[in-house]
Amino acid sequence: MGMKSKNGYSKFKYALFGAAFFPFIFCGQTVAYGLTVYSLYKLANFSGGIPFSYGAQLAIDEHTGDLYVIDDTHGGVSIFNKHGMETYQFGHASNLGQIVSLAVDKDGNILILSYPVSRTAADPYYIGFCDFRGKLERKIKITGLPRDFSGFLPDKILTCDGHIYLIDISTLLVAQVDEKGVCLKTWDISRLAGWNPATMQISAFGFTIDEKGNMYFTIPTSFKAFKMTPAGKISSFGQGGDGPGKFGVASGIAVDKKGYIYVTDKLRCAVLIFDKNLTFVREFGYRGYGMGGLIVPTDLVIDREGTLYVAQGGNRGVDVFKMGYD
Repeated sequence: MGMKSKNGYSKFKYALFGAAFFPFIFCGQTVAYGLTVYSLYKLANFSGGIPFSYGAQLAIDEHTGDLYVIDDTHGGVSIFNKHGMETYQFGHASNLGQIVSLAVDKDGNILILSYPVSRTAADPYYIGFCDFRGKLERKIKITGLPRDFSGFLPDKILTCDGHIYLIDISTLLVAQVDEKGVCLKTWDISRLAGWNPATMQISAFGFTIDEKGNMYFTIPTSFKAFKMTPAGKISSFGQGGDGPGKFGVASGIAVDKKGYIYVTDKLRCAVLIFDKNLTFVREFGYRGYGMGGLIVPTDLVIDREGTLYVAQGGNRGVDVFKMGYD
């Protein structure tokens, strides 16, 4: 069956997965770019959908497809399989401290960025290597940071090409370290861009790195998203506004294996999609609780198969979408 919408042609489909029917919605402005979006389901356990509150952080294991959700409200990490069902939890006890971010390396180790409960000024945070069940196997501390990184307090951890990246979102300082915590390279993005923190609020919200080492981030107050190459060349894309392709409050950002860039907009309750040339392609979502609706979307991640996970506020939880590449 089908129906018309103001943004184009919308079509509802139903498909069989395992023993349950899951509703699909095709949210299309155009198929000229060969890109369609299907709404699948919410992350759930055996009691139903899990209403993660505002602030949930997401991470994906590229090899297994497992999704990790860090819940700021209740603490700890929930693990979901690629079908969206919760399979395990860890980190709710205080022995791991406050886990603020998580990544999975090429060997399947779970890397947590954590601030201990009894942290000191000399050791405010650490990187923990955990097994697949979240059991802490070893800690590393960061060494070799330059002097101008003395106030570096990262709140994001990412992995790329065998290296670990730590990002201080509030200052846009980035450090690349090895598995022993030795600093290999740093970036002061504000300095590279020529931004003056005294006259411009530069705090970022979303931050990610693609497999080539390009960094992507959003600065909500600028109504733009940004791409920075490993060499430090910075390009911006997007603009402020309330129409298609415009940012109200840009927040989370993710990049898929085909080079499409996904940016959540908390104010407009939409996901905007740009191609590898930083050109707007399309968007989907609306403010509402129906199929395909979003409530204050924040963080998002996408796996190798094009499954997109979007965290939201208002106890909405995490919605799962599937990208169709024609």
